[in-house]
Amino acid sequence: MKKIFIVIIISIFFIPLGCIFTLKQKSHLWGVEEKYSFPQISLENIFDKTYQNQFEKWFQQNFFLRNSMVKIRNQIYSWVNFNSFYCGYHNSIIRGKNSFLYERAYLSVRIPNQGLNETQIELLKKIVQECHSNEINIYFIIAPDKVSSYPEYLSPLYTYFYKNETNYAEQIKKTLQQNNIPVYNAQKLVFQLKEKNEYPPFNKTGTHWNLYGAGRTVQESFNYFHIANIMLTNIETSKKAFLTERDISNLLNLSIHYKTNEDYCKPDFTTSTPLVTPTAIIGNSFSNEYKYILTTSHLLNEKTLQHYANKPITDDDAKQIWKSKNIFFIYTIIAFLNPDDQLYKKIQVLLDNKPN
Repeated sequence: MKKIFIVIIISIFFIPLGCIFTLKQKSHLWGVEEKYSFPQISLENIFDKTYQNQFEKWFQQNFFLRNSMVKIRNQIYSWVNFNSFYCGYHNSIIRGKNSFLYERAYLSVRIPNQGLNETQIELLKKIVQECHSNEINIYFIIAPDKVSSYPEYLSPLYTYFYKNETNYAEQIKKTLQQNNIPVYNAQKLVFQLKEKNEYPPFNKTGTHWNLYGAGRTVQESFNYFHIANIMLTNIETSKKAFLTERDISNLLNLSIHYKTNEDYCKPDFTTSTPLVTPTAIIGNSFSNEYKYILTTSHLLNEKTLQHYANKPITDDDAKQIWKSKNIFFIYTIIAFLNPDDQLYKKIQVLLDNKPN
């Protein structure tokens, strides 16, 4: 009993001492969280109690071994509920069958009776018209999402409330084609890859398409638009992820590695006719793997390629984009369906800065 008491006392003093002497934590937490800096102390902010509040936020985020303790808490929670629910990254991750992980936001693609409104369609038509007027090629890529691609592994808990099975990607593609908007539906390609039982385009542990899924989309979309011929030359497999194939399992922030016993694929693509014309890629996080394939296949290089992902584009960005000869928009269907998404905001910035 005496030994346990001594250990408790040492622990009580060890954490504050770790903070005081700024000992570095070896454990890393995945995800984005607001960072709080150490507050400046003054009589004024002590008396109005803003210092105490700011210090509490800083201490909760920076006390010694905090990252390790967060992971231990998440791991215990996972064990208690038989690895079915998680308290990790804002409860945004859901567990499916066969160890599949999904991002909760993509359940919205199963809500019925959705579609593009007239304002969205008009905005898409305007950017296409402006690009054509300035002799710029513009293409829209509908990126696949994991919920639409693998609905069979969703838990009945979610399929009961989200029963719709409408293929919104195909619906959006038809709407865009009817308005003369160049579009490639990568969701359809993913269904074809599944039917052929080739390498999976998504991994159980990732929310984004893997390098194989993105690579085949680059290959097929460039062929569809008659831009360039891209060849698959080799596929390397590993038990270790190559890029973002474990991004969603990392967000669980567990102390024990989330295991699925699956292989991760790194395909090699190449082309005999690199593009020398300036090209811009605008998209959400799915555009990262698309860009990776374009550069590693030597179809484009850092000098000819501009990439704008999740962050909003500025007026200066828009002026640079208008200097391109090819513009690709790469977004999943939840972006197309949401009128407040960055897709439409970026298009509006481009239109506000169109060449005279």
